Amino acid sequence: MPLLVALLAAAAVAFAGVAVAHGNHASASPQVSANGSVVVDQVFLSEPGYLVVTTDPAEGEGRVLGHRPLGVGPHSGVRVGVDSDYWQSVAGNTTLRIRLYGDDGDGEFDHEADPVLEWLGQPAGGPVTVRKGPAPVYLVPSGNGTVAADGTLSVDRVALAERGHVVVHDGTDASGSSLGHRTLDAGEYADLAVPVDSGVGNRSATVAVHRDDGDGEFDPDADPVVRVGADPVASTLSLSVTGDDPIRVNTPTPTVAGSTETGTTDQPPRSPTVTAAGPTDEGITTATGPGVGLLGAAVAALAGALLVARRAGV
Repeated sequence: MPLLVALLAAAAVAFAGVAVAHGNHASASPQVSANGSVVVDQVFLSEPGYLVVTTDPAEGEGRVLGHRPLGVGPHSGVRVGVDSDYWQSVAGNTTLRIRLYGDDGDGEFDHEADPVLEWLGQPAGGPVTVRKGPAPVYLVPSGNGTVAADGTLSVDRVALAERGHVVVHDGTDASGSSLGHRTLDAGEYADLAVPVDSGVGNRSATVAVHRDDGDGEFDPDADPVVRVGADPVASTLSLSVTGDDPIRVNTPTPTVAGSTETGTTDQPPRSPTVTAAGPTDEGITTATGPGVGLLGAAVAALAGALLVARRAGV
């Protein structure tokens, strides 16, 4: 019996990624906001509903500051505006909370009538630290964390208030060694390709925004990570490497002039889309999520566990 329990536990770990990816989920990284909007990294709804931003409650639901309707499935880089009166009262940092609600059938959000969506018995969502600033700083990583065949990691969306660097760190925080970086001028970028070192392999990695000390070259000792309070503007993901993706080329026309980008490899990275997002920009939603490979691996793990258990007579 202990062997069976251990095997099934291992299979449960394999299934965990599938479950998290396809359960109600909303997460946002620490960020700087210039107009009171909050950028939510990744969202998944099991039914049509609403992405809601509230004050961080000492108890109960908290005060609703903004909401946005979303359909079933995954969404990336979703922007939600918050109440203007509340935002005017903010000085420095504030902690907000993101929540997912279903719809009671009338197509109108009502935090008292619409049900809170849950995952594993808890309300889906969590806190996010936001600092009020003159220009936005945020980072939305790619949902799948795959290094393409051209040696780049895709970042869905990033904003820098001044010239700086998007850095891929080894490990689960922004203090790990650099696996690659890209230097950018101030602005908001979409579909950013960050070159990474060859042979990185599958591992945990943290993508972070760093300031530049003025020389235009990334130096981990001289260029600090941008922080909101004590928290870095960063997101941790599970890095995976593909060997059969075609080399992708994407050179859209930028809408903000003067951007320059440099990388860490001889092959030039793909040019990102540069956007001029303002207070009326409601953000982007994209149907990105894990593919069949993860599900297949989980199913295979469970099948293997059961087969070994049967042969062992447990």
